[in-house]
Amino acid sequence: MQGWIVKHAVGALTLLAMGCSGHDILLTTANAGSGNGGGSGAGTGGNFQEQGSGGSPNPAAMSDAGAPSEAAGSGGTAPGLDLPPVRGWVAYDSDLFAEGQPGRHIQLIAADGSCKRALTEGAEIEKQPAFSADGKRIAFAANGTGTFQIYAMDLANGDRTQLTDVPEGATYPSWSPDGKTIAFVAGDAEDDGNASNRVMRVDTETLETSAITNVRRPPFTWSAFAANDLVLVGNEYNLIGIDIVTLDQYDVVPLNGRIPNPSSPSIGPDGTHYAFSDYCGEKKTLFIARTDGKTGDTCANALPLAPYVDGLTSASWGPTGYIASETKQHDIVLVASDGSVDVRVLVDTNAPARNPVFAPASADLSCED
Repeated sequence: MQGWIVKHAVGALTLLAMGCSGHDILLTTANAGSGNGGGSGAGTGGNFQEQGSGGSPNPAAMSDAGAPSEAAGSGGTAPGLDLPPVRGWVAYDSDLFAEGQPGRHIQLIAADGSCKRALTEGAEIEKQPAFSADGKRIAFAANGTGTFQIYAMDLANGDRTQLTDVPEGATYPSWSPDGKTIAFVAGDAEDDGNASNRVMRVDTETLETSAITNVRRPPFTWSAFAANDLVLVGNEYNLIGIDIVTLDQYDVVPLNGRIPNPSSPSIGPDGTHYAFSDYCGEKKTLFIARTDGKTGDTCANALPLAPYVDGLTSASWGPTGYIASETKQHDIVLVASDGSVDVRVLVDTNAPARNPVFAPASADLSCED
């Protein structure tokens, strides 16, 4: 992987990175001044504007040092300051049809870009990977039976097991920390964005499935377990927390005079914060907020990540503090979780790369098949 080049220009911050394919990727960010802030905290991990307001930093969410405070209602200082070098592994699905090859398959890439290999192959579509917390298995949706169902693969030997048999299909898997439950959504929101669906769960031992929400429209997509019995899941309008035992729900991102677009929650290393993608103003980028919902309106109080980059549509928080995100061009970038302007291109190919997810630190992975 080539080194990352950061250029500062008058009126704009440009990040020039060499992707793994050797293509230059230019991320031009608007209105960043000289690159040291203008209320943004660019390069400092500190000050940030009240997104969408166009005004000065929100004093209620600021500390004397200029970093977001831990006051009630704020997103708080982002866990993961003083980030170490990028390490670990990222899985994603690659649409090989765009390159004239059959299938859409799960790929594995080192987070430093040093090597890449395929985890699955063949003519079918396999997408939306999700690692178990122990790093020994990976779940994904595949259409080998004619409808998408959830499968789990043993990463040590490649054996796969079909976990669901839902008539309308099953997509977007996520594991509970203990590995006993996978949450998923019925249907395929990616194929039909207007579909109605519900969040369901499957017991990974008995394969018993049950619904944990009513049917909703617009459809739910990615979910994330904040605890074995608490899952966060979003659609185009809200992000909710669900107790999968009692089925009680609460708003994680409330409707406060705007239509939020929270999606793809990913729980951080401390378990109390999560990263996600949302619109604030005209940009869709990443934010960090509290899993208990106390952050409130995310545009005013959550910590924005790469606030000048538009089109970051997903989040997966890695074990060393970086967050993998899919761009609207279907490339994959790594974003620092400390609020600094640190965006690194990891995957840039002709085949659309989607749904990146970091492997846990415990995963025993290599470039060898």
